[in-house]
Amino acid sequence: MSPLRVDTAALRAAEPAFDTMASAVAGLLNRLTAALAAEGARWGADEVGSAFAQGYLPAAISVFEALPPLRDGIAGTGAAVLAVADNVDSAEDRSRARFQ
Repeated sequence: MSPLRVDTAALRAAEPAFDTMASAVAGLLNRLTAALAAEGARWGADEVGSAFAQGYLPAAISVFEALPPLRDGIAGTGAAVLAVADNVDSAEDRSRARFQ
C-alpha cells in the first residue's frame, strides 16, 4: 500500500478561487435581482401576458432560490478545503511528535 500524500500548500492556494466563485455568484444574484426588479412585469396582464407569466415566474423563482445555496455551497467547499489542509497538517505534526 502506498502512503497518502497531500499537498496542503496547494489546497490552501486553491481556496481563494472558491471565494472568488462564491463572490461571482453573489454578484450575479444581485445584478439579476436588480435588473429584473427594474423591468417589472413587462409582459402585461392580458391573456398572453398571463400565459407567459405562468411559465416564466416559476422558472425565475427557481433561479433566485438556487443561487444563494450555490453561493453558500461554493464558499463551504472552500472552507472544507482549508479544513482538510489543517487536519492533514495536524495529523502530520502528531505523527512526527511520536517519533521524536
